[in-house]
Amino acid sequence: MSYAKEANRILEDYRNQSKRELDKRFDEVFRKVPEYENLLQHRNEIGYEYLRKSIGGDKEELKNLEDEIKSTEEKMHKLLILSGFPSDYLNLKHRCDKCEDTGVCNGKMCSCKKTIMVNIAREKSSLNEQMKNQNFDRFDINVFDTKKDSSQGMSQRENMQAISENLKYYSKNYTKNAKSLLLYGQVGTGKTYLLSCMAKEIIENGFSVIYLSAMQLLKQLFSIRYQNFNEAPQPEVEDIIYNCDVLMIDDLGTENSTETNISLLFDLLNYRIQNQKTTIISTNIDLDDLQSQYDQRISSRIKGEFIPIQFFGRDIREERFKNGL
Repeated sequence: MSYAKEANRILEDYRNQSKRELDKRFDEVFRKVPEYENLLQHRNEIGYEYLRKSIGGDKEELKNLEDEIKSTEEKMHKLLILSGFPSDYLNLKHRCDKCEDTGVCNGKMCSCKKTIMVNIAREKSSLNEQMKNQNFDRFDINVFDTKKDSSQGMSQRENMQAISENLKYYSKNYTKNAKSLLLYGQVGTGKTYLLSCMAKEIIENGFSVIYLSAMQLLKQLFSIRYQNFNEAPQPEVEDIIYNCDVLMIDDLGTENSTETNISLLFDLLNYRIQNQKTTIISTNIDLDDLQSQYDQRISSRIKGEFIPIQFFGRDIREERFKNGL
C-alpha cells in the first residue's frame, strides 16, 4: 500500500471515529433530555416538508417553515445549554478543522495528510527503534579516547564533545532551510548515533525528517523511477523524500556506485540545494575521496553547499565488540 493510500485509510478511520463519538453524544443527550430528541425529530420533519415544497411551493408557506425551523433550532440550543451540555456538544469534532479530516484543503493536499504520510515514511525508515534509546542526553562522551591526536591538535573526546554540543544546539534550534551538514570520518566514531539523536530532536520540534541509509534511499528512488508497470505509481513517496524539511542520508558510499545511482543521487541533491532544503549526510569517505567515489557534479555540490564536520579516532563499535560490551 502506498503512503497516500495508508494516509487516506487513517483519515477515513478518523472520520468514522468522529461519527461514532457523535452518535454516542446524541444517545447521551436523548437519554438525559428526552425533550431534545422530540425537538430534533420535529426539526427534521419540518426540514423534510420544506425540501418537499421548495420546488414550486408557496413563498409565504416556505417562509413560515423557515421561521419554524429557526425557532425549533433556537429551542434546541437553549435546552442543550440549560441541561448542562456545551453549546457545541453535538457538533462533529474533527482532528483537523482545516480539511475536516478529508486530507484536502482548497483543492490541495492538507498539511495534516502530509504529516501523516511523513510519519508513515519515518516508521518505515528504520529509525524508530534507534530513536527509542538514542538521544543527546544518553550520548556518552567518556567512551572516546583522551589521548591527543597530533595531526588534529586535540583528542577524540575533545572533538566529540565539541561536535555533540554543536549538533545538539543545531537540532534544538533548527529552523527551516538551515545549512546542510556533512558528517564524515572513520567507521565507528559516532556519526550514525548522533545523526539519530538529531533526527529525534528535530522531529520533536515539529519538522518533517526522513532518515534513510544511502542504500535504502537509492533503492526507493530506483523503484519509483523504474517501477514495474504492474505496480501503482507512488509520486507521493518521491515528493516526501525530495521535499521533507530534513533528509538524513546515513552511510553514503556503502551503496553501489552505478551510473544510475549516481544520477539519482545528483538529481536529489541538486533539487534540495536549489530549493534550500536541509540535507544531512554521514559518510566514511574522506572529503578528498568524494570525487573518485562519485563524479565531480556531486562532490562539488557537497563540498560547496555542506558544512563539513570531521570525526576521527578509534572505532568505538569494534572496541566494544572486542570487550564484549
